[in-house]
Amino acid sequence: DKTIDTNIGTVLLTDDSSPIKDQGMTASADLSVSHYLTENLAVFANVGHYQKRHFQENEYDLISYSASPGVRVVINEHLLQAQGRYQHLHYDANPLLDIWGPRLTYAYMPRENVQLITDLFWDIRDNHEEDDRDSHYFSGGEYLRVFWGPRDNEFMTGLRFFGENANEERYSNYGWEITGYVDFKMDYGLKPYIMASYRSTAWSGTHSALATDDRFDQMVRMRVGMAADLYFDGLSLDASLEVINNSSNFDASTYNKYVPGITLKYEF
Repeated sequence: DKTIDTNIGTVLLTDDSSPIKDQGMTASADLSVSHYLTENLAVFANVGHYQKRHFQENEYDLISYSASPGVRVVINEHLLQAQGRYQHLHYDANPLLDIWGPRLTYAYMPRENVQLITDLFWDIRDNHEEDDRDSHYFSGGEYLRVFWGPRDNEFMTGLRFFGENANEERYSNYGWEITGYVDFKMDYGLKPYIMASYRSTAWSGTHSALATDDRFDQMVRMRVGMAADLYFDGLSLDASLEVINNSSNFDASTYNKYVPGITLKYEF
């Protein structure tokens, strides 16, 4: 039996409140188009669809639709991209959340193989079920991307800060995240890679009426994988395993997650 410490003592969690064990699968499809108006100016649009299905706990199924039009300007070693974003989420077959807002990305290339990237966005989040969770979300990050070797192996690292200001204080949060990624391009179109990140999130209030302290989470993620080009141009296969550990002072939010994945991608 799992218990948590609260401001009224130790409480035994029911099955409905305890972490669940289940398996499932995800599927996604994305389409991107772009058109150059001039040598340096392009317009583009992205649309996407994502589904997460559980084999047993169907009430946790998630569906997402997204669209993002924008404009991109490239002048010498500078790139500036502005876009609008919209995303709609269904949870347990019911409308859950609408997200929209602007995103601004600037990239500077001091050398041919080095990129410095600044990424900023602001979201308005409209929760269909709980107005207390309606919020404004802000994020800003700085990233370093380096390509090296005759096959342009890639290394990327970055740091971002984020904050969410919700109608109800206990849903407001802020924090930071550091990320690293590296891949190695090999013979026969093989590309092993590894990604790792650490995220720290603090909430502005107690996450539950039973909690004794403001919630504080630390999440560690690691993903290892192998991508491979297949026989047809533009077709590739990616097999990976992602491990997520979320540690929280609110015991019910502490969990481990293991996500094996196989992705078939076709670019045209």
